[in-house]
Order: sequence, then C-alpha cells, then structure tokens
Amino acid sequence: MCVVFRCEQRVNQIQNVSDLFFLQRVFEELKRNYEKEYKKYRLWDIAVPVLHNHIKQHLSIHWNILHGNHDHDYELIDLFSKWREVLEDDSIDLTNESGIPSKETMDPYHRLVWDVWMPFLRNAIFEWNPREPDHLIDFLERWLINLPGWIVDNILDHLIYPVLQREVDQWNPLTDSVPIHSWLHPWLPLMKDRLEPLYQPIRTKLAQALQNWQPSDSSAKAVLLPWQKVFKQGTWDAFMNKHIVPKLVTLMQQFIIDPRQQNLEPWNWFISWQDMVPLPSTIAILEKTFFPKWLQVCISDTRDSNK
Repeated sequence: MCVVFRCEQRVNQIQNVSDLFFLQRVFEELKRNYEKEYKKYRLWDIAVPVLHNHIKQHLSIHWNILHGNHDHDYELIDLFSKWREVLEDDSIDLTNESGIPSKETMDPYHRLVWDVWMPFLRNAIFEWNPREPDHLIDFLERWLINLPGWIVDNILDHLIYPVLQREVDQWNPLTDSVPIHSWLHPWLPLMKDRLEPLYQPIRTKLAQALQNWQPSDSSAKAVLLPWQKVFKQGTWDAFMNKHIVPKLVTLMQQFIIDPRQQNLEPWNWFISWQDMVPLPSTIAILEKTFFPKWLQVCISDTRDSNK
C-alpha cells in the first residue's frame, strides 16, 4: 500500500513538531480510507514508538508545565488532539478495578498520554508549591479536553489530593499568614467532593483556634466566612452552634442596656454574625439574654417618667 509506504518513509524523516502534524494527517487519511485494515493490522504501530520518542524528547527540552509559554502549550494540545483522532480506539474496554488499564488493554492514545505526558506532570507536581495553585489549575483546565477520564481521576486522586492533604496537615490557623481557602478553594471546580475528607481536619484546627477567641476580634469571621458555602449546611450550623454561639451568648449576657450612656460596640459585635450563625440560634440568644433586659429597662423608664 502506497499510503503505508508514505507513513514508513515519513516516520524515518521526523525532525520536529511540524513533522508530527504532517505524519498525523497521513495516518488520518489511512484510517479514513482503510478503516478495516487500519484496525485489523494495528497500523498505528508504525508510528507509535517513534511518536512517543520524539514527543518525549520535545517535551524534555521545550516544556515547562508550571511556568511555560501558553502558546507553545496550545500547540502541544492541538497536536495531542489530532493524534487522539487517529489513535484512540473506542472499542477497547478500559474498565479495571485499579482504575489504570493494563498496557495490553490500553489503547494507543491512552498509552501516549500515560507513558509520555504523565511522567512530566508527575515531576512538575513533585516540585509544585500547593500554596500557588493557579498555574497548575490553569494547565489542567487547558489539557482537560484531551485527557481520558481515568487519567483525570488518577491525577486528581493520586497526585493532587495527597499534596493538598499534606499541606492541610501542616497548616496552623493561628500562625499561618496565608488563609487556607486562598489555596484550597481554587481546586473546588476540579476536585469537587474529592476535597470533602479534608474538611474535618480543617474544622478541628479552626475549633482549636477559636478556644480563646472573643467576639471583639473580627478576624475569626474573616477566616470562617469563606467556608460557609463549602461546608454542608448542617455541618456549618453545628460548627457555629458549638464554637461561636456560646461566645455570643456570654457576650449578650454581659451586655448592659443603658439608654443614657449606651455602649453599642458589643451589640455590633453580636449582630455582625447574623448572616453566619443559624437564625434559630440568633433568635434564641435575643429571647434569653437581650429582650428580658431590654423590657426591664423599658418598664423602669416608664415608671420613672410617671413619677
């Protein structure tokens, strides 16, 4: 077949990325015009070893995952996208208990990503500072459309999550000047529920930090507020009721109502939590600590005015 001859000839002439684009078009023509023969004789095997070798060499010289040139990255994304059309085989069953298909069952495109692309990502994550998430997130979002689902799962579960977990373990809310939500929350769109196991140790550390906290210190609200929509509602309410509400109760028990010389600062400290503390808890505090004193003052003032 003359097309096969052209493939073999072009394989031996590869010099740069442009040649890989040209070779892809040759294989695309081969797959389109001779689909049965293409699959039966695994004609992609002509290109795969050379393709792996040349892409690996190119990436090792020109590719910087965390601080690279986006234009170059888009060229590589385009290259992988075009080769995916040629190499990916939808008929292969990729189900596997470990989540990683064996080399025998992995289709050619998946092998390209796993054997050539993934090692570079692993090395980058090994050197990555988890408190600087943006570059890595941007990189993954650019590549996501060209990554098989099981590889995305492997990246998030076995590469990203362990790094975040170690960083959460080392985080101290009392001494750390960088808010944890600033480097953890950017992962929410990609990680979603995968971050859920990290929330309990975070709540434990926040609770410890709140032991000596007083409502006059507004910094606690700044630390907690970003988590209000992240924690499940029931969990959030329970945390507020256990670690914030008792301090607010004490605050309002000590609050003095004096219309002649009223100090409103404690009231302002209390009311600043109204959007974070469960409404029933806020109402209960007012009913038990504020309104009885307020009513008593009103009655006393009425008596004085009638004298």
